Amino acid sequence: MQVSEQFTKIVRALAMAAVIICLTMLAIPPGHVGAQSAGVVGIQSQMIPVFNAQTATKCSSIFQDIGQGSNLLFITSASGGTATFDLEWSPTGSAPFYPIVVANYNDSTGQTHTLPLNSYFPNLRSCLTYTTGTWSAWYTASSGPVGFTTNAIGSNGPATPIVCDQDSTASVTTGSTVSLLGAVNFTAGTTTVICGLYVSFNGTPTGGSVELGWAASDACSAIANGWQAFTNSSAVDRQMNFQARGPGNITQQPCFANTSGVTALVSYSYATVKI
Repeated sequence: MQVSEQFTKIVRALAMAAVIICLTMLAIPPGHVGAQSAGVVGIQSQMIPVFNAQTATKCSSIFQDIGQGSNLLFITSASGGTATFDLEWSPTGSAPFYPIVVANYNDSTGQTHTLPLNSYFPNLRSCLTYTTGTWSAWYTASSGPVGFTTNAIGSNGPATPIVCDQDSTASVTTGSTVSLLGAVNFTAGTTTVICGLYVSFNGTPTGGSVELGWAASDACSAIANGWQAFTNSSAVDRQMNFQARGPGNITQQPCFANTSGVTALVSYSYATVKI
């Protein structure tokens, strides 16, 4: 009997000690921080046709919502042409829709483009504003993580540096001022950014200058100065190695003026962007 009572006391003491240890562990905060996990997250993706050999202005249906944070519209024109594409969204899924990214394209045959959007917007669709050509586009998206910062911060907040994805050349006789894009390669409601410009000559300049300026039309009747380099017989090549764009938030044509005494051969890269 005494042995049984002693055993019972020992069991009770051990049980009480276990309870005290458990309570102590709950009361004292852990000595390290552990990472929390939401489990294994798969990266879902999709690619769907949006426009197929389109030759008229059209908007797509709303894209499937997979919680995508990375969106990309792949664009091509089989025969070349001019068109405007956007990615736009609606808070309600019906009109009005608001453009998020917009780009204008003036293509020769077989060019391709990508229009990206690295943010999540429900009720997302694309619209094609048609001018000429035959256009096709595909939409691809991923629900995986994307960068949360923009590429740059400007005076007015987050911004993305202009990427000049077009290039061309021009031959400008002395004493003349010409539009570098002309009426055919220019879209209303845009301004042109010149990212780089190189000028050589078909002879020895006698003086004067070469100048990049801006005007409201391809007539270049009155240009606003943008960049100018004086020319003489000791220096035959001129180069502009920075980005330049028309002044003000208005439609601008890039114009090139030559008073060097000989024909100027101009090579340049550019992009046309929405105002």
